[in-house]
Amino acid sequence: MIRNVHRHVSTMSVLAGVLGLSAGGAQSAELTLSDFNGTGFTYTFDDFQQVTSADSVRLIDTINGWGGAGLVGALDLSAFGDGRLVVDVTANPANLVDQFTIELIDTHANTGKWNFSTSGLVAGQPTQMVSATTLNNPLDGINEFFNLDLSNIERWQLLGDFGSTRTVDLSFDHVAVSTTVPEPPAYPGAQPDAPWRAEAAAAIEQNRTSLLTVTVAADTGVVNGADVSVDMTEHAFRWGTAVQARRLAGNNPADATYQQVLQENFNTATIENALKWPAFEGEWGPAFNQATAVAALDWLNDRDFDVRGHVQVWPGYDNLPGAVKTRLDELNHPGTTNARQDAIRAELRTLITQHISELAQATAGRIAWWDMANETRVNRDLIETLGEAEVADWFVQGAAANPGVPLYLNEYNILASAGGINTSPQQIYAEQIQRVLDDGAPLGGIGLQSHFTEANLTGPAEIKAILDRFAAYGLPLHITEFDFATDNQDLQAQFTRDFMTIAFAHPQIEAFIGWGFWDNAHWRPNAGMFRDDWSIKPNGEAYRELVFDQWWTDEQTTTHLDGTATLRAFHGRHDVSVTHQGIIQQHHNVEVTNEDAQLLVQLVDGHAGTLDASVTNLTGRLRVAGENQTGSLILAGDYVQLANATLVMDIQSLASKDLIIADAITLDGSLEITTPPGFWPATGTQISLLSGAALSGEFTQITGDRLLLEGFSQGSVFGVRVLGLIGDFNLDGTLTADDIDLLTAGFGSASFDVTGDGLTDHTDLEHMILYLIATTWADTNLDQRVDLVDLSYLATNFGMPGGWSQGDFNADGIVDLIDLSRLASNFGFSTNIPEPAALTLLGLGLTLTKRQNA
Repeated sequence: MIRNVHRHVSTMSVLAGVLGLSAGGAQSAELTLSDFNGTGFTYTFDDFQQVTSADSVRLIDTINGWGGAGLVGALDLSAFGDGRLVVDVTANPANLVDQFTIELIDTHANTGKWNFSTSGLVAGQPTQMVSATTLNNPLDGINEFFNLDLSNIERWQLLGDFGSTRTVDLSFDHVAVSTTVPEPPAYPGAQPDAPWRAEAAAAIEQNRTSLLTVTVAADTGVVNGADVSVDMTEHAFRWGTAVQARRLAGNNPADATYQQVLQENFNTATIENALKWPAFEGEWGPAFNQATAVAALDWLNDRDFDVRGHVQVWPGYDNLPGAVKTRLDELNHPGTTNARQDAIRAELRTLITQHISELAQATAGRIAWWDMANETRVNRDLIETLGEAEVADWFVQGAAANPGVPLYLNEYNILASAGGINTSPQQIYAEQIQRVLDDGAPLGGIGLQSHFTEANLTGPAEIKAILDRFAAYGLPLHITEFDFATDNQDLQAQFTRDFMTIAFAHPQIEAFIGWGFWDNAHWRPNAGMFRDDWSIKPNGEAYRELVFDQWWTDEQTTTHLDGTATLRAFHGRHDVSVTHQGIIQQHHNVEVTNEDAQLLVQLVDGHAGTLDASVTNLTGRLRVAGENQTGSLILAGDYVQLANATLVMDIQSLASKDLIIADAITLDGSLEITTPPGFWPATGTQISLLSGAALSGEFTQITGDRLLLEGFSQGSVFGVRVLGLIGDFNLDGTLTADDIDLLTAGFGSASFDVTGDGLTDHTDLEHMILYLIATTWADTNLDQRVDLVDLSYLATNFGMPGGWSQGDFNADGIVDLIDLSRLASNFGFSTNIPEPAALTLLGLGLTLTKRQNA
């Protein structure tokens, strides 16, 4: 706003001496532009007034922040290209603007600008401020400000806060250029020890985490010493980015990396352009049409992305389709009658209503939130044509067309305010929000675009103050369009980290959406998180470190005596793993919300029933349903067994057996099958034991306690096939005395080994009698009883050679007193009802002894 500069310039001398400069000064470390000792500016403009005193100049504008003051004089600042502006300033109580600007103007009409935030100044307290960048690097300006000719500066100006409606009252007593002044923080609060950091960390713990208590129990009670790990799988918070619809809707191999990186880093997306009104109508070329937009939405929904719809009504002329522009042009034509203007307004309302309805129908069920109206502060053509109340009406129509979908206002330059916490854009946005609420709009949330450059960085403490202001409406807040355009990648990463932190700490922020992630597909080609070659940039590393490391639950602990383990977890979904005696069971999708969460884990070992878990048997011995019991273990997850693990399953009968059902099954290691005595299924019998949608691997060892077995797989089912009975040496399908005699005849050979020690001896005989046949010594007829029948067999064959059925129980080849003694010791044994005849047996035994000795 310097169009009236020449009208205000006085005849004051503009010689370098008047400005306090000297030829030698240009070579010094600091060059004073003015000390304002009894002097002021050469001119003021746009309602600015100056008041000089002995040691300062006071600039006042009681109307607004538009305007400024300047000093005319030739300056050669070429030696200070690496220098910074140094300003001693005092904010007076009446000052309400958030910033001022120093502008250097060269003889080619190029200007460079450096902004200074006043929002943190304490009224009446002198403060020295240093420009964020050097004279070689102005952040903004007019014409070719990046080629500012420092050797030919003709004047410099001090500008107010353009766009602000608030008053200016600032005093200056020193403005200089220095090459030795320390570089200031890039923004307030950038320092590692800035107070806001501890406050934000505490807020994140309070607002984004809750307690998770895991209780581990077995059939015998709670379990002490079980290892518990909690691994996050999905944030409840929405981390997103803008995406290009055409890169999702097609099958172009060149977009495969784009899709992969998108899925690896985000859970939310905004279609960048394809849902905007003219693009949706196909007016932006072949890459933009309804089919492409809807296909992109389906791609995102199929991969569990939440989608922000952008945008239903963007009321600026340049953002409207041809049919609407044509009518606006006609309405604003000088020859259009009042009656026709009224008709045009009705037509515009009809077009808007149709668009809201068509957009809702095409995207139904695909959108989680909509930007209902965008940038109404400066995009006002439809609003000024139809009236302020139309904005609220758009929300009413949008709510009816998109039931259950929150509708947002969305605005820019609210957080990207160069540190201002009470700027004109903020005030206008607040007034817009209040207006639509007062007009009855079903406003579902407030969108805060966040497009930063080095010229408009806002410190985290100021960001929080702005967020608090808009949180006062009690509505969810979304960061909708974050990016930071700069070639300084270290600063880009630092600010990204700090901005994300202060946003994540705020309880009403529900989503953080970047406006693109790849430099090659970004409206600001240096603002993405990935370079053109897909190498990650420092800001991308900062994003990933926060989202997937610092704010990602990955905790390990151990249960206490009461079986519980408690830790803090970030809100979202988690896998909770419990490791006990070599077995890991992983419970999926354990949700932690704003309320503290409880999870009871029933250990899988010995359990029958359904478990919402995946199980990995590392080195354990897992027994389904418990010893000597059968049941089904149904896992809402996978079963994986590794090489050093064992699975034990009981088969009581073909109808009563253990069974594992899981989503996917991977086998290795050992399988042990236990069966009851007398369960002698026919050779070739197949018994199914495990079933899953997918089955892979095989057991390296399968053993039965009474059966010879081999494994088989049929599709997704695994089972065992009966090869025979252990100890059935004559292969008649049963265990008889003949098998016992064959075993005793094979003493010393490995051929009749039933214990698995590689040798046949009395241990094998004992195992066969007591376990495989499940009887006891002296049961000659193997009826699981030792009674008079067995004594009769022994008496008949006493003193003669014989086998088991004749009464030779110790396998020495003859029936004698040793065998009789063993029978006497076990007389009355029965697997059913004991026989009370022990005394009779003893008497008979004595008689036989006397006869033998007679």
